[in-house]
Amino acid sequence: MAAPALRSAAARARAAAVSGGRWLGTSSAAETEREMGRGRGMEKEEERGRWELSVAREYYDYRKSIYGDVTHRALLVDAVGTLVVPAQPTAQVYKSIGEKYGVKYSEDEILMRYRRAYEQPWGGSRLRYVDDGRAFWKHIVTSSTGCSDAQYFEELYQYFMTEKAWKLCDPDAENVFKALRKAGIKTAVVSNFDTRLRPLLQTLKCDHWFDAVAVSAEVAAEKPNPTIFLKACEFLGVKPEEAVHVGDDRRNDLWGARDAGCDAWLWGSDVHSFKEVFLFFFVHLALLDKAACVSCYAGCNLQVVLFRN
Repeated sequence: MAAPALRSAAARARAAAVSGGRWLGTSSAAETEREMGRGRGMEKEEERGRWELSVAREYYDYRKSIYGDVTHRALLVDAVGTLVVPAQPTAQVYKSIGEKYGVKYSEDEILMRYRRAYEQPWGGSRLRYVDDGRAFWKHIVTSSTGCSDAQYFEELYQYFMTEKAWKLCDPDAENVFKALRKAGIKTAVVSNFDTRLRPLLQTLKCDHWFDAVAVSAEVAAEKPNPTIFLKACEFLGVKPEEAVHVGDDRRNDLWGARDAGCDAWLWGSDVHSFKEVFLFFFVHLALLDKAACVSCYAGCNLQVVLFRN
């Protein structure tokens, strides 16, 4: 597709140069340059796609050398930091809502205190998130802001249940999950979260992307405890070695999933988008024929690269 566009643009450029001006119905020099730029951009995109596919094939060979013909039948996904992220920095939200309740700390101070409180052992129970997580989050909010006002906490707590508090990490996520599920891949969210996660996924209109949800407050185990990953596999009806988990935390997601016997890819390092996740699954299983991919992934550059190799 790129080569004809480049040839056409070059022909018009030569014609304009010979005539010393612009032919009626042809591009100006600036327009020609833009078209040539688009052509070069397409070529670079296809080159990058071919490289990604090569990496995916290399990984498939590596996995096959370890597990033989065992293939991935399920995708497990971390929630916060992989599937969704806060729409605004948490410290900014704490401060903006907290000002009317007398919170004086700067955003930097709130962030520092938040991290310190979150990383320290939580003495309320062996789990951070029990039921709706209120006890834990009251501790975090008070420690972060110095404000123990019950109304302030409730306003923050309710805010983080709303659609405006979150955004998807990857705008292509819906297309990928639809394509994978159409190909027979089972999907689940695996998250250290309280019982607000299920209604939150519904609010964000992505709950139907998944066959199961394994949330720590419900299974009484938090990542990196292998139990939560094993529960997710149980919910999906797959063996751990048939599942791959994608998450952004090396300790909780990568090590935890592998301790459970699952494969694991680190978000932001092994994979940077759900398109790349899709590529790995395509190479592993050769699941999607061209027609299925085009129908599920119409408009994505990925389909062009996949079926030219």
